[in-house]
Amino acid sequence: MRLNILTKEGALINYYKPSSICPGVKKALQEIDKKCQWVIGNGAKIDLWRDCWAGKHSIHKGLNLPDHALKGCTLKLESLIQGLILRCPTHITHLLHLAGLSLHDVKKSTDEDYLVWWPDIKGHFSAQGAFQETRFKRPKVHWSKHVWNSYIHPKHAGTVWKLCSKATATDENIKKRGVTIASKCRHCGAQEESLIHLIWECVFAKEMWNWLAGKFKFRGTFTDMKEAIKLSKNSIPRVVHLWISAVFGGMTGLWKHRNKIFFQDKAVSKAFCEGIVRSHIITTSYLSKGHTEPSDVGIMNEWGIHMNVVAARRRIHCIWIPLAIAQVKLNIDGAAKGNLGPGGFGVSFRDHNGNFLYVLGGGLSNTTCYLAECTAIVEGVEAALSRGWNNLWVESYSSTAVTAANSSSMSWELLNRWKLCSRACTSLQVTHTWREANQEADIIAN
Repeated sequence: MRLNILTKEGALINYYKPSSICPGVKKALQEIDKKCQWVIGNGAKIDLWRDCWAGKHSIHKGLNLPDHALKGCTLKLESLIQGLILRCPTHITHLLHLAGLSLHDVKKSTDEDYLVWWPDIKGHFSAQGAFQETRFKRPKVHWSKHVWNSYIHPKHAGTVWKLCSKATATDENIKKRGVTIASKCRHCGAQEESLIHLIWECVFAKEMWNWLAGKFKFRGTFTDMKEAIKLSKNSIPRVVHLWISAVFGGMTGLWKHRNKIFFQDKAVSKAFCEGIVRSHIITTSYLSKGHTEPSDVGIMNEWGIHMNVVAARRRIHCIWIPLAIAQVKLNIDGAAKGNLGPGGFGVSFRDHNGNFLYVLGGGLSNTTCYLAECTAIVEGVEAALSRGWNNLWVESYSSTAVTAANSSSMSWELLNRWKLCSRACTSLQVTHTWREANQEADIIAN
């Protein structure tokens, strides 16, 4: 299929091809190629001009060259590789600079050339990953992490989602569609009806919220869902879950109460809203796996909910395990503030007597905690090898990073460096330890 939409030089065809799928494949290929990069082995598969091998785009795209300017140019990168070393002539280096590329961004492999999908941490392409990268994404909203949770029943979450998205037939929304109507709040009858007034500002709504906050023994006022949820920020998990469910129940109850009055001509009833709140809370009490403390027994009794007692914690004997003679232990740690933010790593080196031999630390650009941990392992082993220590024992309290190191499934950007480290060591073991036995590395990284 790829050959049917490419010219002999490897560029996309610019003429119509009678096919029901080729136009779609051509468009998808353009989007996918923007997020692919070659890892260089022998260079036999890599087009010097059209492929991305020195950064996030090709020389062709970086210089904005038309396709016809490269007609007949089929030079492969292998012509610049001599003895596994990439040697770029001065004029090629100058073109890379003009294209906004750098040889520092070149990724090398000890094996043959392979193409990576760089949005994926391991470089593997998948239809799901491509869809997530190319789809249109709206801005994140603060309420989504609270609405779509295991402790909120899907039926309740769906109603709250509609309310948060303002997908409601209030008088305010009807007016926005050009319909002229006389508007009044169905609860108090004193103000025009809007969703914000109906749920948060109406006198009837405020009475209901004050009653609910009193049941949970919370102090303070709130004027929207975000402020209401914040009241529980210092509470234990189970109370947080119940309070969030209660807030959603209050919002749902007020909206359904409004519809009862509007469509069925029912009287104003505070008990109706309280009943819906109670049903939300009881449902969440069965779905929530959060624990409770004895101090919260009053809140649980208010709603008739059983206590979830925390299981007794198991004590684990945690020590720094001594080494064999001539072995060096590396305790490593990586950290990122925000789990996509500025990061750092720390490594301590000790001999078989527990004496410190060397300490290494460094900063990282925007990264994740997992990548910081993997980087710490690679940087630590490279530093040990540069000092002639090749009988190594690496300890980390990130079980994910330990598994990645032992299975050679690290990030594609670190994979080749890790393979070289593994081959250079006479003995190398990577094991998991507890944070308490890794404190010095944790201090360095942070």
